[in-house]
Amino acid sequence: MTPRRTMLSVLCCVAAAVLATLVLTGPNRSDHSETTAAGDADHTIHGPAPDTAGPAEAAQQALTALFTWQPVIDATTGSALSRAQPWLTGELARTSQRPPATGVRELPQWAAWRRSGDIVTARAAAQAITGCDRHHCAVTAVVTQIVLHRDGTSTPYQVLHVHAATEHTADGWKLSDFRIQQ
Repeated sequence: MTPRRTMLSVLCCVAAAVLATLVLTGPNRSDHSETTAAGDADHTIHGPAPDTAGPAEAAQQALTALFTWQPVIDATTGSALSRAQPWLTGELARTSQRPPATGVRELPQWAAWRRSGDIVTARAAAQAITGCDRHHCAVTAVVTQIVLHRDGTSTPYQVLHVHAATEHTADGWKLSDFRIQQ
């Protein structure tokens, strides 16, 4: 290969790398990231950051993290608390900093999910926002869980109706409490 062709090849590679960076980061992106770590180091949940989210977004992000489970690496469903930590305040935030409780009975499906490498994903959608003031807001949400199987198929698991309490903190809106409605 001639020196001229080598230089042309190098310039094409550099141009392709610059173009890929622009496409992936967008032309008007600031240094303020809009992603929040929600799992191990290899996974993130994309969405608003706690300091820029409103009460509905905070409840949705927290509930999504709380009800997304990885039985292969999670000891119990309570392990998801650590992934939701950026979206929690009050007693929920304090609990998320402790190891999961021991002696908690696992779900009947948990061992089978662990053996087969399944992941339970959740999607929370705010349905109503009520009782808001500058510091507190109630959010009613629907959480839909789906089991993702290693073979690429999925199985619906459950739909939960959740009453969530959010609180405005110095770091933005966060989930302070939640109750699953029967």
